[in-house]
Amino acid sequence: GGATRGSIDATVSTVKAVPKIPGTLKDAPDAVREAISDPEQLAKHYGPMLEHHELFPQKANIGFVRSGDHNEIYLRVWERGAGLTKACGSGACAAAIAAMALGKVAPLNVGVHQPVGILHVSRTDNGLGDVIMRGPATFEFDGEVSPCG
Repeated sequence: GGATRGSIDATVSTVKAVPKIPGTLKDAPDAVREAISDPEQLAKHYGPMLEHHELFPQKANIGFVRSGDHNEIYLRVWERGAGLTKACGSGACAAAIAAMALGKVAPLNVGVHQPVGILHVSRTDNGLGDVIMRGPATFEFDGEVSPCG
């Protein structure tokens, strides 16, 4: 089953979109929605529909975030073209900034929990709105690609 067009519109109306991050190759927005229930179930259900919504002509990463204790949030992301992901750095930054804007967390050292670990996101006080993300990077995949044709 899926949601009706009306429920998609109602969900999209509360999404916060974060534009391209300067200095990166990222060309898709991250949309973040506060999750009252399980972020993973919401990402699985609404992610595929919202990724392709008309608000996002180049598609979007769709994140669902739930507030926790001690300046922490819990995030699941439906990444454009990939589906449900184990972690998303730009999504972690977008979710932390959205949570800060909503007053759910303080602007320093927000712990963003994702299935493979925790990223720490902070805003700088330089007046430019810069965001700093810290956390581990781990090897995930090794493979070969054959040319087509």
